[in-house]
Amino acid sequence: MGLPEMIKQLYAVTEEELCGYDEADIAFVKSLYGALPETLENFWRTAGNTQALHQVQDTWISPQDYHNKDWLKNCGYLVMLEENQGVCTAGIRKEDLGKADPPVYVSMDDKNWTLCAGSVSEFLQAALSYEAVFAFEYHPEDFVYWLTEEELKVIQAYLERKLRCCKLANNQDLWGSPKKQHNVKNVSFLVH
Repeated sequence: MGLPEMIKQLYAVTEEELCGYDEADIAFVKSLYGALPETLENFWRTAGNTQALHQVQDTWISPQDYHNKDWLKNCGYLVMLEENQGVCTAGIRKEDLGKADPPVYVSMDDKNWTLCAGSVSEFLQAALSYEAVFAFEYHPEDFVYWLTEEELKVIQAYLERKLRCCKLANNQDLWGSPKKQHNVKNVSFLVH
């Protein structure tokens, strides 16, 4: 499955909603660096500006960002994604930009970079999948279930029985803790 198909599926967008960046903006970034990886250029051209991709947790760096964010031009990497608090960035080394599908690196300080994906395509698939979670129609807050005191007692009794059954032969629990005492009375539930 190609990236546009993956995006349509994960982000519930139609073919008409897929949107790429302007050729002039892509050309501007290409002129800054001398080359762009074919994989990234195709992503930017076909779907990188799709609105749903930009309503997620982290920030996809757009070609337009290279017009007005000097730090992008000076970090030695072509940055593609910035973590929501600016702590971590993902990018491609300048010397790899002539490759069709180069590796992607991450940094927490814009100085020390670590390999994170063997290729741009691998990175895009992983990052788009991860970010899609933040675009889902339903969120955990939508599933808050209020329990009565009686329902809570039934659940606690059930959990106590299950925990007794989950001890392994060597007296370790499922998480590998020896003789760990579980107190389901302290499990947090919303009770009304």
